[in-house]
Amino acid sequence: MKRVLVTGGAGFIGSHLCEALLKKGHEVVCFDNFFRGKQENVEHLIGRKDFTLIKGDIRNGAEVEKVVQDCDIVHHLAAINGTKYFYEEPILITDVNVAGTLNVLKACADTDVRRITFASSPEVYGLPEKIPTPEDAFSIFDNPTKTLRHSYSTSKYLGDVLCLAFHEKYGLPVTVLRYFNIYGPKLIGTEYGQVVSIFIKKALEGKPIEIFGDGKQTRSFTYVSDAVDATIRAQEKEKAIGQALNVGIQKETTIKELANRVLKITKSNSKIVHKPALVGDAKRRCPDTKKAKKILGWGAKTNLDEGLKKTIEWFKAE
Repeated sequence: MKRVLVTGGAGFIGSHLCEALLKKGHEVVCFDNFFRGKQENVEHLIGRKDFTLIKGDIRNGAEVEKVVQDCDIVHHLAAINGTKYFYEEPILITDVNVAGTLNVLKACADTDVRRITFASSPEVYGLPEKIPTPEDAFSIFDNPTKTLRHSYSTSKYLGDVLCLAFHEKYGLPVTVLRYFNIYGPKLIGTEYGQVVSIFIKKALEGKPIEIFGDGKQTRSFTYVSDAVDATIRAQEKEKAIGQALNVGIQKETTIKELANRVLKITKSNSKIVHKPALVGDAKRRCPDTKKAKKILGWGAKTNLDEGLKKTIEWFKAE
């Protein structure tokens, strides 16, 4: 049994990861400030001898140092996500995603942590030219005088740089995992959430589903259990140390197709309405997953319809 820290452990992916780690027999420490995470996501775990919930902020170096102590493995998922925040809160995003990540890496470098994973994003590629996108693709961003959207993209980019720099300089056993549009139960359903949950909530409420632009932009929607599987494999595979790996389903779905699938499964009468395209929004996103398959022996298993049905059932129950 290993003692495993999950920063952002009460969040969407983090809470699923906590559950999976407990099932594998690990002792889990969940660290979260509940800005986006919710205590109810891990409420059913509270009281277990092998689970500890600690409220704290990764921007507080002293708190991070304390919680990292005596941990064998660290999964660093804490971050500010949600497209609406990209445009509205660039300073907050940078503070949490860069300064917070630096605190976590420094704390890990001062301890005997055996393995670390960092939850990165396909946003690090910016506006990718190569599809499917391999891990060594060039990163292309709009000029900040055009849009502040890339506050998130560049904060994750710097997170990747920091992780790989700590590995090179201090031998830190870290793996960067670039999660492609993860969705599933517990996903935030507010306007500050992700597109899947926003569409589902609107459909169930009978409200218009808003698509920015023509809806032909593509994403690769990856079910949360597949992302968790990749994360746990990464903590166990020695060959993953010092690597950046795409974690996603190698299949593109247009935003308009996603909306229509949600409407079909929910049997909703909601109408699709189009709004002006968001400045800086990538036209296509799809990962090249050959590297993850080779190093982790991993591949996404859940197709979109299956994942949407499970997610929609959860939203209905909520």
